[in-house]
Amino acid sequence: MKTQIKIILLLVAVLFPLAARSQGTAFTYQGRLNDGASPANGSYDLTFSVWINSSGPAQVGGTLTNASSAVSNGLFTVSLDFGNQFPGADRWLEIAVRTNGGSVFTVLTPRQLLTATPYAIRAANFSGPVAAGQITGTLASSNIGVGTITSSNLAAGAAAANLNALGQSAVPSGGMVLSSNYNDGNLLNAGYVKIGKV
Repeated sequence: MKTQIKIILLLVAVLFPLAARSQGTAFTYQGRLNDGASPANGSYDLTFSVWINSSGPAQVGGTLTNASSAVSNGLFTVSLDFGNQFPGADRWLEIAVRTNGGSVFTVLTPRQLLTATPYAIRAANFSGPVAAGQITGTLASSNIGVGTITSSNLAAGAAAANLNALGQSAVPSGGMVLSSNYNDGNLLNAGYVKIGKV
């Protein structure tokens, strides 16, 4: 019994960090490879490296080798993980290729600029509030917490316009509201005072 508990605890300790992780650093790269003037077909060995310049020195991270990568009608897809090499500055991808099992890699030029995607690695490091001016589009009512919009958040005349649109009118200052429900929560929450009961 104690052995089973130890194994379960060990599995939880090992697997929990994997489940709790946010987006990793791996990404998918899709490319096109020609053999001369025609689209390539077959298996090719590919290497990938990240650089801080479009040409010249300054590689960051290691070189990844994808041996025996399938290329069909010139198209291939690989998963790459260089670790945390993307701080927000420009990065270029250098690719080299050889026929499967060949001896020498040929570096393809030019290097490819890696551009941001809607779900970017950098977003995982974001923290802090977002200014309302940076939010665009329509905000669904399900994303607005109950009680978060008060009268001070409404534009002048918004409440009266809503009442008029429904064929109702506001109670003028000093007016009286009659309700058949003595304990009407909406009226009490709006600041109306109970003065009696019929």
